[in-house]
Amino acid sequence: MKLFGVAGRPILHSLSPEIHRALYARFGVDAAYLRVRADGPEDILTLMREAGFKGMNATSPFKESLFPLLDRLDDSAVSTGAVNTILAGTGGLRGFNTDTRGIAEALKKSGIPLRRERVLVLGAGGAGRAAVRAMQAENAFVTVINRGKEKTELLAESMGCASLPWEELPAALSGLRLLINTIPASPALFPIDRLRPGTTILDADYRNAPLEAAARDRGCRYIPGTEWLLRQGVAAFLLMNGLRPEEAPLPEEDFLPGLSARVPEKKKGIVLVGFMGSGKTTIGRRLAESLSYAFLDTDEWIEEREQMTVSEIFARRGEARFRALEREAVGRFTGVESLVLSCGGGAVCDPASRAEMKRHGWVVWLYTPLARTAERIKNGSRPLWQDRREDLLRLFTERKTAYALTADLVAFNIKHVQETADDIRSEIDPFLAP
Repeated sequence: MKLFGVAGRPILHSLSPEIHRALYARFGVDAAYLRVRADGPEDILTLMREAGFKGMNATSPFKESLFPLLDRLDDSAVSTGAVNTILAGTGGLRGFNTDTRGIAEALKKSGIPLRRERVLVLGAGGAGRAAVRAMQAENAFVTVINRGKEKTELLAESMGCASLPWEELPAALSGLRLLINTIPASPALFPIDRLRPGTTILDADYRNAPLEAAARDRGCRYIPGTEWLLRQGVAAFLLMNGLRPEEAPLPEEDFLPGLSARVPEKKKGIVLVGFMGSGKTTIGRRLAESLSYAFLDTDEWIEEREQMTVSEIFARRGEARFRALEREAVGRFTGVESLVLSCGGGAVCDPASRAEMKRHGWVVWLYTPLARTAERIKNGSRPLWQDRREDLLRLFTERKTAYALTADLVAFNIKHVQETADDIRSEIDPFLAP
């Protein structure tokens, strides 16, 4: 099975997995596609190299910061100075940018004329850069405007387009026919009253309901971010799987209807999975405290019940007996609401347990780089760890697919305990059932 994902901060809201998983099913691709909560661009590259991810999409705030860290860059990335797709290959990690294609195709599909059109791009980040390049390729006249003056001027100079200070936004909107928005532009910040009826707005944010409602009230034509998301996602899927467009024809009606309305379902529990030494028990306790949830660690429950340590159970009764106890613990407690459940490193290897975990709630794969893992556990008494790095690599390689099949979210544990717990809570909080 191939591993792919999308990395950002925040990321649990992302609809990219919906698109890629539908494409996997349609074209018979054996792959998993995960949401990855990263702290920095280096985390994304570490995960790809250690866990063997074949490809990764990147969203805010990493599109620009990844650019200088990759081994190779496609022309699509070089021309924008930003990356939204990374592929792993024999030459290392290579960056691409499929946003330009997503933007152009979304506008063309809507019948918007672009040649010699005056276009205003709102935002000077990675998405803004892609919008500028996409419109320049269509011979449009592009002006960029952003709240940060220095970043705006840098983009304009490096990409050869016009720029305006933020204070001139109201005047710039007057008489405008096409606006591409790449920032969270709420109506409170956005002088929507300056737009004339018939203006087209392509919005990168597919969750921007307030701006959409205000724009439609003004008689503007609003193209939601799902149009952009779908088309750049299909382009990324083709790259990641070595396919040409003609080899994977995509009737868009199969995927687009209802995409903007799809949000992660609300669940009542949290399950932490991950390799030994990833901090599941410590983070789980802190997370449960912050949510006023109960907490249970399967290894601790087994030790209490058997009156033996995990290592003693392995030595006296064998691994098969321990795994049976582990399955029992997962089955018994996954039905408990408002519970953070921390599972042993190997619990995900049982398909029935994986299903129970996913039924219980949000499953978080807590990830720690292997070098840090080895340091954490070197003086411990783990039954499957003999203080040899090759054991660590072998065991992780055996289990990583099971983690990927189970997890809703990958979260790094490389900071202070409370910071990591807060990060996970900030991702999951909006999607916890009351």
